[in-house]
Amino acid sequence: MCHVPQAKVIFFKKHRGTAELIMLKGCLFMRFCIDFLLAFLSCLFTAFRKERLKRKLGVYPRFVYWHLRLCPEGMGLGGG
Repeated sequence: MCHVPQAKVIFFKKHRGTAELIMLKGCLFMRFCIDFLLAFLSCLFTAFRKERLKRKLGVYPRFVYWHLRLCPEGMGLGGG
């Protein structure tokens, strides 16, 4: 599941135009920012007691950072 956004970007690079790729990257970036905000609020409301929510809170900033770096191919959750 963690590599789905990168797989989408690779697919769009190969099979779609530049406009569609830019739109996809923009939508993914907004989605991860919103998901990060919701995960942070969820952690606040549960006083950081839920382990699953804390894990999510750690993953979303990496997705946002990856998008801010313009999705470099060598960077990922496993090796980044």
